[in-house]
Amino acid sequence: MAHPVPRILSGLIRSGRPTALAVVVGAGGLGAVSAGWSGVARAPLAIAAIAAAAAAIVLLLALLRRRDRLLATLAAHGRDAVARLDPDGRIIEISAASRLVLGAEPAALVGHALASLCHPDDAAMLGALIGARPPPSGPAERPVRLRRADGSFQPTELVFAADTPRGLVCALRDVTRWQSAVAAARESERNHQMIAALAGDMIVRVRPDRTRAYVSPSAERVLGHPAALLYDIDFIDLVHPEDRARVAAAYAALVQDGGQATCRFRMHHRTRGYIAVESIWTTQLDDAAGPGREVVAIVRDISERVAAEERTAFLARHDPLTGLANRAFLRERAEQALAARPEDGAVAILCIDLDLFKAVNDSLGHAAGDLLLCEVTRRIVASVRHTDTVARLGGDEFAILQRDLEAPQDATRLAARVLSALAAPFAIDGETVPISASLGIAVAPAHGADYATLLRRADAAMYRAKAQGRGRWQMFEPAMEQRRAARDRTVLDLRQALARGEFVLHYLPFVALDDGRILGFEALLRWRHPERGLLRPGAFLPLAEETGLMAPIGAWVLHQACAEAARWPTPLAIAVNLSTAQLRGNRLAQRVGAVLAATGVAGERLEIEIAAPMLLDEDRDIVGELHRVRAMGARLALDDFGTSHGSLRNLGRFPVDKIKLDRALVRGLAHNPNTRAIARAVAGLGRSLGIETVAVGVEMPTQRDLLRAEGFTQAQGFLFARPAPAESIRALLPAAALETAA
Repeated sequence: MAHPVPRILSGLIRSGRPTALAVVVGAGGLGAVSAGWSGVARAPLAIAAIAAAAAAIVLLLALLRRRDRLLATLAAHGRDAVARLDPDGRIIEISAASRLVLGAEPAALVGHALASLCHPDDAAMLGALIGARPPPSGPAERPVRLRRADGSFQPTELVFAADTPRGLVCALRDVTRWQSAVAAARESERNHQMIAALAGDMIVRVRPDRTRAYVSPSAERVLGHPAALLYDIDFIDLVHPEDRARVAAAYAALVQDGGQATCRFRMHHRTRGYIAVESIWTTQLDDAAGPGREVVAIVRDISERVAAEERTAFLARHDPLTGLANRAFLRERAEQALAARPEDGAVAILCIDLDLFKAVNDSLGHAAGDLLLCEVTRRIVASVRHTDTVARLGGDEFAILQRDLEAPQDATRLAARVLSALAAPFAIDGETVPISASLGIAVAPAHGADYATLLRRADAAMYRAKAQGRGRWQMFEPAMEQRRAARDRTVLDLRQALARGEFVLHYLPFVALDDGRILGFEALLRWRHPERGLLRPGAFLPLAEETGLMAPIGAWVLHQACAEAARWPTPLAIAVNLSTAQLRGNRLAQRVGAVLAATGVAGERLEIEIAAPMLLDEDRDIVGELHRVRAMGARLALDDFGTSHGSLRNLGRFPVDKIKLDRALVRGLAHNPNTRAIARAVAGLGRSLGIETVAVGVEMPTQRDLLRAEGFTQAQGFLFARPAPAESIRALLPAAALETAA
C-alpha cells in the first residue's frame, strides 16, 4: 500500500492554493511538520522532491523510535541504574536496575532527591555536583555512598550525562563488584609474585630474540645469579659449551613450531660451576612482543637427581663397597675382550679368594671386615695394568680380567704380584691382621672360549690352590673341575644332611691329671655320609661355615649333647663347641637357656668352648651374652690357646673359666724346650688367675707326665680314650677313671 503522505502532498499542490502545509503524524507516523507554501510551481519535480523529503523524515523518526527501544532495553536490563533528575536533583524516573544497585523498586525512588539517599559525609559533594553550572559531565571524582533499601550504604559511582531541558541524566554503578575484582586481581598478583619468589624453580619469560622479559626472584636460588643481571643476557651464554649447539637447536625448533618441550642440560652457577638443570619450555604468541613466539620456561636444578641417577647406574655395574666392577660388568668386559681377541692373543681371568677372611670378619666385626676388603682392593688395583678390570664377585671373592696377553706367563706374573701385595699384614682398627689369598687362573683359548667357562675354571683352580695350603696360585688343569664338582656335590649333600638325620655326635672324655677321673665329655660332630661313610669335621665344617649352615648345625649339636648328658647316671660335665655364627648376635643366652630347660640339664654341667681366634676383639654384645650364659651356671673354655693371635689379651676381656693348650704345643713338649717353657707359663698363668688348664691331644705317657709336672690340671687325648658314640661311652661311666687307653 502506498504511503499517504506523498498522495496528500500531491493533492494540495494540484489545488493551486498558496497555503500553509501542515502534515501531522501521530504516534504511528509523521510528526508536526509545517512549511510555507506560496507560488510553488506545479512541476512534477517539485512534487517528487517534497515527497522524498517527507519519506526521509518518516525514516528518521522510525530510527529514533528504534534507538529509544534499544536504550529502554539497555536501561531495563543493564547492571547500571539510569536516572533522570530534575534541576533540583530529584529523581524523575529511574531504570529497573535500581533493584540491583540499591535494592529498591524504581517507583519507591521516584520523587526523592538523590542527595537524600546519600551518606551524610558525601551529601555536600553530591549537592555541589548537581547544583553546579554548567552541570557535570562524565564520572564523579570518587564514588559516593548511597543508602540501599535495607539501610546499608552502597559505594556507587555516578556518571553524569549532558544537561537536558528536562534535567540531568545520571548512571548509578555498583562499584562493589568492581572493587572486589580489583582486589582479587591485586591478591592474585601478590600470590603469583609470592609463588614466583618462593618457588624452588626459576620462572623465565624469554622473547623471540632470547632476551628475557621476566625472571623470577628464585633465579638466584637456582643459578646463584641475581635475577636483575639475567634480563639482558642470551640464556645460551649460560649453557655449558658442550650442550650449547643441542640446546640452541631445540629452542629454535620450539619457537618455530610452537608447543611444549623438556630439555636437560648444564647451566652456569655463580659458585658451583655448571649444574644439571631441567627446563620445561612452553611457547605463546604475544602481539605486543612483536612477531614470533615467546617462551615461558621453568628451570629446575636437578643436580641431586642426576647424581642419584648416576649413582644408581654406577651401582648397577659396580660393587658399592669397593667401587670395583661387579659380576655383570665383569661379564660385559670379558665378552668384549673375548670378541676382540686376536687369533694369536690371549685373555685371562684370575679368581682370588682371601684365606680365613671369615674368621677375621667375625672376630673384628663387619665394619673392620669392610675396611679390610677396601684395603685389599687398593693393593690389587695397584698391582694391575690400567687395561685390566678388577671385580668383586661377592664376600671376599675378587676377579681380574687380563686382556691382550702375549703368553700365559703374563697371567702368572700378575698372580705373583697380587699375592705378594696381599702377603704383608694389614693394620685394621689398631689390630695387625695377617692374611693371605688363594688364586686360580684360566686362560682363553686354552681353557675355554667363553666367559662362563673361563670363570668356572679359574674358580676351580683357586679352590685347588686353597686346598694345597693357601697363599699360592694355581693354573687350571682338567682334573680340577672334577674336584670342584665333588665339592659342589658335598655342599648340596650338606644342606640336606641335617634334615635327613645324618649327623651324629661322638664323645671324647677329659680327665683329671692327678688321678685319671673322668670329669666330662666333649661332644664332637661327625657326618655319616650315605656314600662316603663317617666324615670327620675337617671334611665338611669349613664348607658349612662358607655356606652359612653352621648356625642350625651348631644348634642341633648343643641340644643333642645336652639331651645325651641328661641320660648319664653320673652328672658329668658336657662340653660343646660354639661356632662363630652361634656366638655373634644377641640370642646366645636365650638359646642356651631354652636348651637347658628342654633337656633338664643343670647349667653347672655345661661347658661352652670357643676357639681363641673368634675373640680377637672386645665385642660388647659377645661379652654381655657370655656373662648371661655364665649366670646360668655354665662355664667358658678358651680353645686353641697359646698359638692364636691375642690369646693372652682375651683372658682379661672375656669371662674365661678354662684354657685349653693347643695340641701343636703338646706335640712339641718332649723335644722342644721352648714349647715346654710356653706350657709352663700357661700353667702358671692359670694358677695365678684361678683358671683350670687343659692339655689337648695327649697321646703318650711322657706328655701326660710332663704336663702333670708343669701343673696342668686336666687333659684330653687318645692316651685316655678315643672319641666314641654315645652308646659306647656309657660303658665308661661306672669306671669313673681312665689312666690309659686300651
